[in-house]
Amino acid sequence: MLADMAIEAGLPEGVLSIMPAGRENSAYLAAHPGLDKVAFTGSTAGGKAVLAAAAPNLTRVTLELGGKSAAIILPDADLASTVKGLLPNAYMNNGQACVAQTRVLVHRDRYTETVEAFAEEVRGLKTGDPLDRETAVGPLVAERQRDRVESYIAKGSARARVWWSGAGGRRAWTAAGTSSRRCSPTWTTAW
Repeated sequence: MLADMAIEAGLPEGVLSIMPAGRENSAYLAAHPGLDKVAFTGSTAGGKAVLAAAAPNLTRVTLELGGKSAAIILPDADLASTVKGLLPNAYMNNGQACVAQTRVLVHRDRYTETVEAFAEEVRGLKTGDPLDRETAVGPLVAERQRDRVESYIAKGSARARVWWSGAGGRRAWTAAGTSSRRCSPTWTTAW
């Protein structure tokens, strides 16, 4: 689809190559001296491998490794609009997007108020059938993904000083709408 759009837009032949490939072919391509640029989206380990393969040729590399960039809420923020603006970014595609908002840093003066505002919004999210227009959070992509998310929730609840929970359940492959607070930034579950 992306290639078709590039052709339709008039991009000259040879300017853009889209090649989904496994590890072996990807390593070969990233190391090829004829490339001017490599863009990679994937895991941190995969990104390191692409960077290492491209380095000997000084090939330009862009990596999207699903970073965990935090939203920062300052003391003078309009909290109602900020929370409403951040929430869809956290739950888009049921939280299964590399750009999903996974961390929020809040000034201590607004901390309790912010946690309560997020908790209230999450409680209002309807989980269920993704084909239902009223559903805000549908199932995860697979049972193994739900199990992974629930393992993070278990780790977080064991470590967090305080834990809040929103709507959720185990219908289909859904996971409870939850978040930990006061976590160390090195924890898998820090938010």
